[in-house]
Amino acid sequence: MIIKATPIVVKKIVRGKETLSRLFFLQNTYEQQISLTVKDVDKPGWINIDGVYEGAFLSVPGAKPERPGKQRLIASIDATNPHFPHKNYEGTVTILFTDENGEEVKVDLPVIIEEIVEEMPLFLGTFSLDFGTTNSCYAYKHKVPSKGLAFDRAVASPEMPSLIFFENVENQVNPEYRIGTEAAHLMREHSSMVNSYFISVKRLLGEDIRFVVVDRYANLKRWHVEEIAAFIIRSLIQKAQDEIGERITRVVATYPTLFSLDRKEAIRRAFMLALRNLGVQNLTEKSVVMDVDETSAAAFNHVYSRMLQEFRINPALEKREEQLLVFDFGGGTIDICLVDAKITRESGSERRIRIQTELKGLSGEAFYGGDNVTLEVFRILKKRLAIKIAQEHKHLLEEPAAQKEEQEEEGFGFKMEWGTGKKKAEEEMAKSIFDLGDEEEEKQAVQVVHLEGEGLDQIVNRAELPVWKDAVKTVLDYQDVIEKTIETTKPLLDLVVEKEKADGTYVDERQSKDIAKKIEDAIETLVPTKWAKYEGKDEEMMLTARMIFYELWHEADRLKINLSKTKAEKRNVQSTLTRLAKYTGSIPRPPDWGKKEKEESEFTFEEGEKEEKEEPVLSELTIDPVKFTEVYVSMKEMNTHIEEPIVAAIKKAHTLWKKQHEKLTAESGLIVVGGDEEERAKPLKVVLAGNSSNLPLVQEKIREIFNEVPDEDIVIDPKELKTAVAIGACEEYVLRTTFGKEGAISYSATGFLTRVPYSIGLLDKQLELIDPVKFPNGFYTIFERGTEIKIPENGGGAEDYTYKDVSEDVFLIHKDMEQLVIFADYHDGSPPKYLGFIDFTQAEDRFPNWEPPPHAKDKLVIRFQLLENRELRAINLQTGEIFAFTPHKEKWDERYPFSGFH
Repeated sequence: MIIKATPIVVKKIVRGKETLSRLFFLQNTYEQQISLTVKDVDKPGWINIDGVYEGAFLSVPGAKPERPGKQRLIASIDATNPHFPHKNYEGTVTILFTDENGEEVKVDLPVIIEEIVEEMPLFLGTFSLDFGTTNSCYAYKHKVPSKGLAFDRAVASPEMPSLIFFENVENQVNPEYRIGTEAAHLMREHSSMVNSYFISVKRLLGEDIRFVVVDRYANLKRWHVEEIAAFIIRSLIQKAQDEIGERITRVVATYPTLFSLDRKEAIRRAFMLALRNLGVQNLTEKSVVMDVDETSAAAFNHVYSRMLQEFRINPALEKREEQLLVFDFGGGTIDICLVDAKITRESGSERRIRIQTELKGLSGEAFYGGDNVTLEVFRILKKRLAIKIAQEHKHLLEEPAAQKEEQEEEGFGFKMEWGTGKKKAEEEMAKSIFDLGDEEEEKQAVQVVHLEGEGLDQIVNRAELPVWKDAVKTVLDYQDVIEKTIETTKPLLDLVVEKEKADGTYVDERQSKDIAKKIEDAIETLVPTKWAKYEGKDEEMMLTARMIFYELWHEADRLKINLSKTKAEKRNVQSTLTRLAKYTGSIPRPPDWGKKEKEESEFTFEEGEKEEKEEPVLSELTIDPVKFTEVYVSMKEMNTHIEEPIVAAIKKAHTLWKKQHEKLTAESGLIVVGGDEEERAKPLKVVLAGNSSNLPLVQEKIREIFNEVPDEDIVIDPKELKTAVAIGACEEYVLRTTFGKEGAISYSATGFLTRVPYSIGLLDKQLELIDPVKFPNGFYTIFERGTEIKIPENGGGAEDYTYKDVSEDVFLIHKDMEQLVIFADYHDGSPPKYLGFIDFTQAEDRFPNWEPPPHAKDKLVIRFQLLENRELRAINLQTGEIFAFTPHKEKWDERYPFSGFH
């Protein structure tokens, strides 16, 4: 039987405005009429077919000579649906029927949309987007027509979780998905669909990773991490378009301060792809503006929202000068910048306002953020849950009373008499009937634990009962040691050694290592979350571990947020950890499980009075999830495990401030201290940004380490912790492009766009032996901090900068050198950061007719050129050969929370 559908063809439709109806037919080539029942319909959400739904009945007339029988149907194409495509579309709707005989009949309905037109007018203002690791936010400002409106602040969106949940991925270009709070809700509801949702995508940008995505319909697609990020960005831009009512074709994007060049370019590619998928044509490099990093944007938000506001309120104010240190603690990174800000009101009739900013330095942590704080809470939670499970299952370690009595009698050489069972039964019957009733009710309550939730049927437990019991015993035996790993930062091995020495059982380190590993394995047995160890070996167990990992991760994140907001001493688990509970009762049943109980029951009552006793099952071990709410995490415990990296980052910020006038010159190597007395007297404002700055420990340590700064000069605005970056980026771009240096509100930025905020050079500890002053810590400066690479022209507008040829000649390189490693010194007290290397074994190019300069004729001299994007290239001045710079491709290490090894 063959039923065909005529295609649906739409010549043109206006996106966001129209809903069109189209007629199509089901065609029957057989003479007999066919009766069909709809079993399933696979279609995009923006297509609706009248009368075609699960269970609907259709009848297709039989064919007549030379023409098929036809059933008329109407389809609606809804271009207002948020998932309606932005580009021309070709796809298929699949309808699955069953005929009178119960056989399946599949019909494919082709859908073709030849032209999709955007109804919205172009947005002529400025739109900025802070795509964050855990949360994102955008801001926009309409084109400024007057000086008065220039004071009005940009409009900022509420922050939205940077999450994505794929619902239907049949269409590669336009899959159906949800982001933000909708995605978060779906993740909680369908957490077992671990290949349908993604967290903290931004962390992986810059790495060549492709993800397999599987939706609830078993459709499978593979996307690069940049493509998944682009889906999130696309929806954020689309949401802004719906809010503004105009079409966005250019985005001001920010990036983490310490992101490497390849990660920064990965962000740019994701934004470009998002715009392309939104139907933006004629994309250029200017379509995505990435001039300002996230902390610099947050600094400018302070300049605009606080400093400039004072000039609006007080017309008599002539000058305001501050130094800003921004500490941006986001979900994936800690970013730090030091900025000088100065606002003056000029004399004269126009009373123009002049804004000047100068970037003095950058610092931060590229691999530590709020997710790492959540990871520490997760680790505490996992250990405490393992202890709780062990406590609930400790009865497995107790020897049954009957077996113990039998063993005791056998030990004394006695043999149980036939009447022993009867005697015991009589003793039991002599008990109060009420006591027996209470016991039965209690027993029944323990046995019946009803669990509900998606994916519970996919939970498996591979731990055989002896292994499980051994894990329970290990955790109980070393409970005090496990608790100490929560209370302190001491390694597990050290704590095991301490316990063994205190107990007098210490033999050697090898034994202690074995015990430490046994404890770790026991915790993983009771609470499996290291799903990567099962990958390619046991797919069912891998899925179980992933589900439990994410169940615990979401709860750990809630605990972190609640502790930060309430500043409570401790917080208990609030969620129903049903997947972990199901796992505790899914232990494989041994062949003889319950056999002894059945045998014993045969001797419990007189003949004819045998108790009808069901064979016990291991599902009785399922722990009631309510028990898990007794588990807690304290503020002190969380702080213990996050204090060291947070303090290290704050000390970097403090050192950056203190050493802002230091620079190393390639010629003398001497430390030159610049800045006059007035410059040194500038008041410092410490501005906190990023949601993780809400952590009480962060605010406490900022005040402690920056003890020279009064409390009133430490700026914490909870409402702007996240929005500050998006607003600042928007305002900075508006002033730079609208007014430049000559407008009513003139603006000049030094350093944001034009200077290198760190020193670039070579690192070798042996150089310090040659001259510790010229080469401190073995660092040879090629380009000092503050080196100018762009020159402003024509007022300093957005595109009014030209590249300045910057080069330095280096004599330290010998002719046999194959690779030269390049480092950056941020002058924040931390070791120089590896940037990449130059390969001298193979030249990228060569200058024709090269004539070496006089100083390079007799010795090898390498000229380094600093390019516009802050990359390097090297020229051999003897040969004219050009060598390319290979930037370091950063990889996440064990600090990556979603590696599958936690």
